[in-house]
Amino acid sequence: MKLSVVIVNYNVRFFLSQCLASVQKAAEGLDVEVFVVDNNSTDGSYAMLRDSFPWIKLIVNHENVGFSQANNQAIRQAKGEYVLLLNPDTIVQEDTFRKVIAFMDKHPKAGGLGVRMIDGSGKFLPESKRGFPTPKASFYKIFGFTRLFPHSAVFARYYLGHLPEDKTNRIDVLAGAFMLLRKETLDQIGLLDETFFMYGEDIDLSYRIQQAGYENYYFPETTIIHYKGESTRKGSFNYVRLFYKAMLIFVRKHYATSGAWLFSLMIRFAIFFRASLSLLKRSLQWLWKPLVDAVLMFAGFSWLVPAWEQIAHEPGYYPRDLLHTVIPIYVLLFVVTLMASGAYNRHWRIRGILRSWFTAALVLLVAYSLMGEAFRFSRAIVILAAGWGLIALLPARLVMAKLGWLNYPVGKGKSNRIVSVGSHEQIQKVKEVLAHQGNRFQWLGGVVLDEKDETGDTLGTLAQLQEIARINHVDEIVYCAEDVPAGEIIRSMVQASSQSVRFRIFNSEGGFFIASHSANDAGDLILFDINAISLPENRRRKRMLDMTVSLLGFILSPFILPFVHSKKFYFSNIFNVLKGNKTWVGYSSEETETDIELPVLLPGVLSCADSSRHWEGHVDVKKINTLYAKDYRILNDLEIIRRNISKLGNTKSYDTIPEE
Repeated sequence: MKLSVVIVNYNVRFFLSQCLASVQKAAEGLDVEVFVVDNNSTDGSYAMLRDSFPWIKLIVNHENVGFSQANNQAIRQAKGEYVLLLNPDTIVQEDTFRKVIAFMDKHPKAGGLGVRMIDGSGKFLPESKRGFPTPKASFYKIFGFTRLFPHSAVFARYYLGHLPEDKTNRIDVLAGAFMLLRKETLDQIGLLDETFFMYGEDIDLSYRIQQAGYENYYFPETTIIHYKGESTRKGSFNYVRLFYKAMLIFVRKHYATSGAWLFSLMIRFAIFFRASLSLLKRSLQWLWKPLVDAVLMFAGFSWLVPAWEQIAHEPGYYPRDLLHTVIPIYVLLFVVTLMASGAYNRHWRIRGILRSWFTAALVLLVAYSLMGEAFRFSRAIVILAAGWGLIALLPARLVMAKLGWLNYPVGKGKSNRIVSVGSHEQIQKVKEVLAHQGNRFQWLGGVVLDEKDETGDTLGTLAQLQEIARINHVDEIVYCAEDVPAGEIIRSMVQASSQSVRFRIFNSEGGFFIASHSANDAGDLILFDINAISLPENRRRKRMLDMTVSLLGFILSPFILPFVHSKKFYFSNIFNVLKGNKTWVGYSSEETETDIELPVLLPGVLSCADSSRHWEGHVDVKKINTLYAKDYRILNDLEIIRRNISKLGNTKSYDTIPEE
């Protein structure tokens, strides 16, 4: 056996599918075995692997044991002369395996090898070649000197910025996304250190390879796509915690010896300082829009209270501490409701802002009517403040968009200018799917692979793609994975990356697009086979419906309870739905065999099969589940609830369809 490929998966089913498709092509004609270790994924990965990739060697864990331990499970079974640790959010070229194996065969002192990596926008990833995180190199990186002097041999030592990205060189650290290892080297130095749960294990292993007298190489003669951060999103608090914890483990293990304790102390301080800054930055990025709205709402209340005193009462009518006690509670309630209804999503719509405002205003008025006397000072001011929210919040967003602080409302700016690359059949399918999604776009045409395939409605060939993108001011290029070789996708992405074009890869067999638009953007995943219930706006609508029905069910319980069969669990269901443990309407779990993996839903108090007119004529529960997911409507949920008031005290939950 020449090569053993090891992939650890955790809830990245669709990226894994595309990765394995590229691995299968790269392995043609070679003696290769492929292991996939699944760390207790809950996104249908197991069923996908079983049905679509029966040729892999699958190891299933019933808990997330971490990256190092999962890799070690497969390495212990591997029979290859070389072992490749590969991330599931990568795509390799058709000739990648042949080239890296040939290089390793010619360099017996090479213990490990990494390749040139680009992100989903075609940009070079500097972690393709790294130096050891010595205290000095880590200090320069953590405090920003590496970014200021990206090509310095001193300040950019962490990313070896002085080494050209297109030349083969010896390096210190191999990137864990693509880590080719000589098996005899692993036998000598041992496997991955399982102290590292995620991050840092690649640095530790690279260090031990060099300590054993072997060499690590950066090999740019083949390039892979790494949808950076998809397995663990870079912007999350969990990423910060895991990454800096891994750096601390490495420092303690290799640099906390006598003579290096001062450096170790310094780097620990720097790590904690940078982690604090990162957490603060991410908090502010998430909180600044709610804070702006809170300030605007508080300003509105501050102006309305004295103004209404002058109009309806007399100065001093309201308590002086009103602005410091009661009103902040109303402002917080208003902003939290805006947040829950999706007002702070990255892609916003004017219609969505209006809907969020209406929901927040309604919740504010209902809350006012339910509060005690100490909190009810003036219904008129609350109504006027809600109106002020409408007048202030929408213009504020438009001003922030004009200043570049926010993206323009979806659907209100210019349409994306899109071309697709592939066969005529696949290009047409891409066009139909994009139209089905309902997003605004301007279809420019298709790009075929060869001149002989050109027709009157194509723009040109793949070789001309860079020029086509420039002349037509293309915003987005969609590659058809079944037609365009991975190597050609990578080559053209690199060529067009300087034009700020967005890229997506379309997999018609699996039924999805994958995309990632920058090194700091973890990427987008767009499903189209069953996508209505998966859409963020539908998720929000369903959640808001659940909360509204629960609140009304609680308020109107004296009138509803006489009709409920199991009164004991009626309030339990209300509170479980409010806490997000259940939804009022879920799938029916009576039929567990499904042709297509359905989007995950919370357990339902009621089943979508509980007599809705929308499903009349369908007796197959499997079809009803599919129709419910594919064509979700709030009115369907309301109708099911109205027809099944007697079942609102159900103790049985209709759960998501279980996997086999």
